[in-house]
Amino acid sequence: MVIKKLNINCSEHVASNNPTRKGLSLFLFFSALLFCEKTLSSSGTSSISIVETPVTHTTLTNWESWKKIGEAQLSWLFFDVYKSTLYSPTGRYIQARDITPHPIALDIKYQRTISKKQLLDATEEQWNELKYPQDKQIEWLEILGTIFPNLKEGDRLVYVTDGELGKIYFIEAMSESDVIRQKEVALETEAISKKKIIGDKKIIDDKKVIGEIADEELNDAFLAIWLSPKSSYPDLRSQLIGASQ
Repeated sequence: MVIKKLNINCSEHVASNNPTRKGLSLFLFFSALLFCEKTLSSSGTSSISIVETPVTHTTLTNWESWKKIGEAQLSWLFFDVYKSTLYSPTGRYIQARDITPHPIALDIKYQRTISKKQLLDATEEQWNELKYPQDKQIEWLEILGTIFPNLKEGDRLVYVTDGELGKIYFIEAMSESDVIRQKEVALETEAISKKKIIGDKKIIDDKKVIGEIADEELNDAFLAIWLSPKSSYPDLRSQLIGASQ
């Protein structure tokens, strides 16, 4: 698009002694400037340098260093079921139509033994509450059926997403003897490297990726169980996303 130069003499218009002409001239002057700005913007050419905030790519491998947004305890009658914690790179959750508008990690630590079937049944129950189509539920449950493990007290499932796709980590609870042995190994390593690494999660926790979610719709549907405004547990959702703080 060719933009013609506008020859506007500001001093000539402003210096006019006629108030009506002066007001009209100023109006035309600023209108012309606005027209030029919009036209240059749409043509992709402009003499004004606009600096945009760069969008950085956050990998899914450094989620353990993300900041906590909130946490919640799920209990049923007199039994604690699990404790959930939500993380993001900024420590904030942006509420939007999209359930996952930015990278987040949902860490669930189970406080009782739960079978794979119980996990799938509970997931299906929540999706029914959220009114997801039955054909989609069948498809998604089949995928999760190849991923979900049987869980015992202390085990953790961590779902990490970049906002579109996700990974499910399984962190198995360690016995007291295993923890002691890990600390012994850490002390031996510290003696060699002269670095304090006893508290390093990479040493204490045996985490592994047990599944990947390559379907954005499933990614959102899974996290909707905890993060949707229509969640069956609105109080827990508020605690997770930091809205109750």
